[in-house]
Amino acid sequence: MAARASRPTAGPSSSMQNKLFEGIRYFVASSITSGDRSGLRELLNGHGATETSNVSSAELVFTETEDFEGSESMSTSAHKVLPQWVQRSIDNKTRQGPEYFSPDPRAIFSTLVICSDHLPPGDLEAVIAATRAKGGIYRDGLSRDVTHLLVLAPAGG
Repeated sequence: MAARASRPTAGPSSSMQNKLFEGIRYFVASSITSGDRSGLRELLNGHGATETSNVSSAELVFTETEDFEGSESMSTSAHKVLPQWVQRSIDNKTRQGPEYFSPDPRAIFSTLVICSDHLPPGDLEAVIAATRAKGGIYRDGLSRDVTHLLVLAPAGG
């Protein structure tokens, strides 16, 4: 799992962006390294989120694993999310759907936003189904949040 983690960076700052996470109560699980926990807290707090020391009162729980110390105390409405959610939200200047940043090992496409160009209809249907089934997002058009573009040839179709 360590290969999926990346150190968050602050990027450009603005007053609107500094309120991006306003109203969010979060908890950072011990499954994240102490250096990464510090960086997450700095970004989240700097953009208006509030850390809670009690996992049961958190809306978002940042973790690299499904099971972590205290996971049994989580609220049923809370989301377990990978730390990448923070940086992707900052980069796109909008909160991303936490369901697409799952630490569940079965969601191997979690964090991926896939788009395609000129795939045959049958292949396209299979790509969309597989992407969604494995925790990713499929976009009909290329947008700034797309992480992977699928094409048949280097020049498209």
